[in-house]
Amino acid sequence: MKNIFLINGYGIPKDILKDENYNFYLKIVFNHIYDTVISSKEKTSPVIIFSGGKTDMRKPYNKRSEAGEMIKFFKKLMTRPGLKKVTRNWQLEKEDKAISTIENILFAKEIIVKKKKISKANIFTFCEQTRVDRVNIFLKRLFPTRYKLRVIGVDFDVSANRYLDSKILKEKEDLETKYALWALKDYDNFVQLHNLYLDKLEYLRKPGNKNDIKDIATWWKKGLKNLEVK
Repeated sequence: MKNIFLINGYGIPKDILKDENYNFYLKIVFNHIYDTVISSKEKTSPVIIFSGGKTDMRKPYNKRSEAGEMIKFFKKLMTRPGLKKVTRNWQLEKEDKAISTIENILFAKEIIVKKKKISKANIFTFCEQTRVDRVNIFLKRLFPTRYKLRVIGVDFDVSANRYLDSKILKEKEDLETKYALWALKDYDNFVQLHNLYLDKLEYLRKPGNKNDIKDIATWWKKGLKNLEVK
């Protein structure tokens, strides 16, 4: 069975090659993919989907994407001495529209089903550790059982967000799960949620905002918590 690897992005740093979080995250991901490819009996090359849109907090906002930056970093890892024999046939796919976790998975599915026309596969999905349950729910909702799903959480985040009170983290995860599942029920719902995340980007890009815990919490109170979900 073909192996597909979905790598979710988390923001766009000033320099991804030097960013501590992305260095740790993508190196762990690379090693996992490498080991899986080596041990797999599948003869076809793996498909690796990098998912993440234009969420840059630095001008010009629409030049870089999370997916594009991750691919840049990943190619550095793939072309190190002694690795090209294994990595030369890896298929790298860029999904650069998603601005939320549910969109990461939904748009990656479009690549798998519509572009690559893969109807059966092992799908390994990498995400930040606190989002494992949410990602599992989304994958099971969007993919039929002929796809074998596995979520690998990577505890790479050392920012202040990682050390929030566990109750706050759970509330955030529960709310984002609720709103995402609501968005999947109807196209108009999906558009509303997408526009809300666009509003989040616009809010965090305003002069004076630092894109930190305080600013994000403020957006939550004005945004997601006021969205009418039935």
